[in-house]
Amino acid sequence: MQVDDTVAAVGLWGSSICLFFICYIQSAGSGLIFYNLMFFTTAFNNVGAWLTHFDLAPNFSGFLIGFSKTIGNIPVLLGRMFMTSVLMIDMQEKDWCLYYFFAGVSLLVGNFMYIVLANDELQKFNKIISLDNGDDSTTKLTSTN
Repeated sequence: MQVDDTVAAVGLWGSSICLFFICYIQSAGSGLIFYNLMFFTTAFNNVGAWLTHFDLAPNFSGFLIGFSKTIGNIPVLLGRMFMTSVLMIDMQEKDWCLYYFFAGVSLLVGNFMYIVLANDELQKFNKIISLDNGDDSTTKLTSTN
């Protein structure tokens, strides 16, 4: 397991565990701690996702991050619309637990898909064809020590 897989797993599993336990907390202070801990572990997931884009195509990582974040927000919008309709019917405490449980399960499914489907192979489209002399060149991110 590589660094990007590890930090993504910490982020997704940590966030889902916090979401699962947030319904069983009795005090507002403890709830606030778990809620902030969820946001803290979500930052790990963002680092893992960004590292994957840099591994796939360093020359086009900005485009890949922008495209994947744009497409990734479609399920977020649909999920919020669905859960808003569920919560508007009869808003009770158990409904919020359903919302947090649904969010936690979706994070676990997302982590499973990330670990199974993600790879770090340099993609063919990362090559840049020079217009000056016509040869293929690939820019690599290396340090010059």
